Amino acid sequence: MDGRVALVTGSGSGIGRASARVFAREGAAVVVADVDVSGGEETVGLIEAAGGTASFVATDVSDRAQVEALVAKTVELYGSLDCAHNNAGIEGATTKTADYRTAGGGGWKDRLERDPEAVVFDVAAGLVSREKALSAYGVVLTADGKVSAAETETERASQRETRGEFSAFDFGPTMEEVLERCEAETGLPAPKRAKPIRWSPLEDGDVALARVRASLIP
Repeated sequence: MDGRVALVTGSGSGIGRASARVFAREGAAVVVADVDVSGGEETVGLIEAAGGTASFVATDVSDRAQVEALVAKTVELYGSLDCAHNNAGIEGATTKTADYRTAGGGGWKDRLERDPEAVVFDVAAGLVSREKALSAYGVVLTADGKVSAAETETERASQRETRGEFSAFDFGPTMEEVLERCEAETGLPAPKRAKPIRWSPLEDGDVALARVRASLIP
């Protein structure tokens, strides 16, 4: 990564911070972006203390103008942008995966309901191809990259008819129901929930493997 420039959003803590530190460790100049100013500045401090190069740019990734300004600032600071870890996300209501009973019932969003202008932005930024915009989001673009509203409406209606109603898709019984029925149906005790295994890319591989093995073997 020597001589490269990396941009990491949501790098004021957690996975984003770890990713930014790895980029820097491998020789990249890193732009740390986050809404958390203190966290972002702390990440920059950690990178610089380890001999790396980094700058912080306060950014809310839900604001298109701020994202555009972030990319421009990155190029202004280091002359280019070679790679990006789009780590930051916009969090909504959360629950266990098994509790998302239907995709249209407050869980996953219907891709055909996504704002066409947001898809246009993704295409312009190189995040989504024109083909993907059509096949995944039903958005028809004109030759100059704008939304063809009438054709998009027709295409989305066609895709909805082909797949059926989105909200009718059922992910099956909840985890609790599965566990309750397990012993009665199999004669075996219900499995215990697994403990989460935590790992950091900054941790030595052999050390991490030994720690995980120790936690799994009684």
